[in-house]
Parts: sequence; structure tokens; C-alpha cells
Amino acid sequence: AAREAQVEAATTALDGVAREVDLGRRPLIDLLDAQRDLLDASEALAGARRDVVVAAFGVLAATGGLEARALALDVPYHDPTGDYEAVKWRVFVNPITGE
Repeated sequence: AAREAQVEAATTALDGVAREVDLGRRPLIDLLDAQRDLLDASEALAGARRDVVVAAFGVLAATGGLEARALALDVPYHDPTGDYEAVKWRVFVNPITGE
């Protein structure tokens, strides 16, 4: 909400500065500064939104929400117990043949 307010304020400021530049009351550099401020605020908002999405996916990943079963993907599922039982006594394995 704060970043959105910052973008809104920068937009309002840019509009005001643009009007003053049109009237000849402010130099062009002030308009460029206001545009830069709006760009900075927009970038900060985009970064904050990205952080929210990354955090949401982090929570999903940590809680198992991104696993194949949770997503109901049509792929063979990993069975850690079955895989463990298949290899638990295979101490020495040939890395080339897998035997």
C-alpha cells in the first residue's frame, strides 16, 4: 500500500510539474526529475510485488504445495520409502552400470 501511494504521489507531482513547465514557471530539468521520481517509485512497486510472489511460492514450496502430487501432475511420483528400500543394502555401486 505504501509503494502504491508513492507511485500515486509521484504521478500527481509529475502532472503538476508538467503544467508548470508548460507555463514557463519551472525549468525542464524539474520535469525530468519528476519523471525519474515516478520511475523510481514504479520500480520499487514492481520489486515489492515481485517479493510478494516469491514469498508466496516459498511458502508453497516449504509446505509441499509445489510437489507433483499436490499439483496433480501426470508424472511418476517420487516414493522415498520405496527408493530407500530398493537401495538400502547396495553399499558399493558401479557408477557406470548402476549395479
